[in-house]
Amino acid sequence: MEKRLEKNTNNKIVYNIKKKDVYTKALKQFYENKIQILLGPGLILIGFILRHMNFSTFLGSLLMGFGVFYVIFPYAILTTNIIRVKNKTITMKLEEKSLIIKEEMEKKEEKNKLHYKNISAINEDKYYVRIVPITKNGEILKEILIPKDRILQGNLSEFIDTLNDNIQKHGGMENNLENQCKNGREILSYSINKEEYKKIYIKEYYSKKSNIAYIAILGVMAIMSIKINIAISIAFIGLCIFYVFYPYVGYLLKANNIVEENVLISLCSDGNIGILSGKSVIKLNKNSINITENNDVYIKFETPLKDNIPAYIPKKHINMGEIDNFLKLL
Repeated sequence: MEKRLEKNTNNKIVYNIKKKDVYTKALKQFYENKIQILLGPGLILIGFILRHMNFSTFLGSLLMGFGVFYVIFPYAILTTNIIRVKNKTITMKLEEKSLIIKEEMEKKEEKNKLHYKNISAINEDKYYVRIVPITKNGEILKEILIPKDRILQGNLSEFIDTLNDNIQKHGGMENNLENQCKNGREILSYSINKEEYKKIYIKEYYSKKSNIAYIAILGVMAIMSIKINIAISIAFIGLCIFYVFYPYVGYLLKANNIVEENVLISLCSDGNIGILSGKSVIKLNKNSINITENNDVYIKFETPLKDNIPAYIPKKHINMGEIDNFLKLL
């Protein structure tokens, strides 16, 4: 078996992590939401107009200050966090029962072994493949990121396919995540489609008091400025309309990436919570699931895993079970 693994090039990849690349990707992810690009410059422009039209020097300066802060905020946060990122070259090699990870940095080298039975999930987004390790007790550890565009040796897609195969073959029935969850007690089954996601997206937007406050403030400013300067009033009206209809526009921007999902939540045989969907099979410690919203349309929950997790439970699309039984487990 070991000889076969050595000859198979699908069992090894080499990639590097550079501070500059991590910084650039994080900025791209932040600005994927178009409102992040427009809000800062928009506030600066409105503040500038207010100051130079003698409408309100204080308000104009305040808006310009908020605009400048919003523009530099992501750069400041990223610059602070990037200090902890180290340039390194990483080699991953698949052995019979484990994944070997070797990290080569400027002054030292580290080598770690991750058993296949301790891999909870393999997720993927636009920039990274994310390997999610867990402890024997089901607690989630820090994700292992593989940047898609920094592969120096090997084929990432084939490597991940082989890794998935090895997890299925060598994880063992007792430790196999999907079997643990499916053989556990089924708690809740639900489905979510584009139409339901649209309702949730709009409901979530208007349930935030800050969004309602922005709309109200912009509406009042439009009325107050109409007798002073029609151009300023029109600008405020435009911003007000933008905030009113933003959830509809935001949904349209995301609609192509939304697929209908059937989700099963179960109590795994080891006492943890299993979430099975078309995207992934995830096992979570009960204490790592946090309910952040519970209204008449949906329940929203957060987990340490931000990607590939169905974070909404639409109350009108429950196929099996009761939400209260799920909430009692947490």
